Amino acid sequence: MIDSIILYFQFFTRIPIPVAVEEPKEKMRSGVRFFSLFGLMLGFIEAVAYWPLQYLFSPSIAWIFFLFFDVMLTGGFHLDALSDMADGLFSSRDKDRMLEIMKDSRVGSNGVLAVVFCCAAPPTEHCTPSCGCLTAESGRKKWDQSFVLSNAVCGK
Repeated sequence: MIDSIILYFQFFTRIPIPVAVEEPKEKMRSGVRFFSLFGLMLGFIEAVAYWPLQYLFSPSIAWIFFLFFDVMLTGGFHLDALSDMADGLFSSRDKDRMLEIMKDSRVGSNGVLAVVFCCAAPPTEHCTPSCGCLTAESGRKKWDQSFVLSNAVCGK
């Protein structure tokens, strides 16, 4: 489990973890069931980053800084995946063409819309780190994406 979590942090974030993991392909594949835990951990890190921002700035400005932190932390990896998925799934094509569209490095209008809708809505005034709402929301977004990926990898 620990090896898989380390691999996920090395692969899905820009956090430098100088630990070599034996059999990384196998650990990546077998650790898919820990994606939700990884998403929750990443959401917790992001909530800790957002916590002081909400007290220093207005909610809109804090959200912009938070999005910047998220992109710096993950390299925009999950936003790219969301964009690719939206381009493919909303293309109204057959399965093979959808996969081809998802592999294309260009971003389509559906991908842009998905990213805008994902990032445009800042947390409400009732959503504060003290209630755990931001951690849950960020973790839920990561969990949604990891759930789709784990089903694709495991074939379920």
